[in-house]
Amino acid sequence: MAESHRHEIVYRSCNLCEAHCGVAVRVDRDSNRVLDIRGDENDAMSRGYICPKATGLQALSEDPDRLRAPVQRVNGKFVEISWEEAFDLVSSR
Repeated sequence: MAESHRHEIVYRSCNLCEAHCGVAVRVDRDSNRVLDIRGDENDAMSRGYICPKATGLQALSEDPDRLRAPVQRVNGKFVEISWEEAFDLVSSR
């Protein structure tokens, strides 16, 4: 029996430059992965055009060095902390 995957298109704005092109991102909700990124043809400004930076958003999402949780420097090393700890730390400063 074939595996069922929940694919969904989410619409966002690329924030890698001042153009903020509209992007249509196809995601697999089951694996929490970006499948592809295309220009959003209905975006009023970019009208479906995206530059190579926007297509590179997928690689940024999959980068193994990408931070996926807040970290705090402790004795010269970065240690993962909870979001609650991070917000408390920031608001106390």
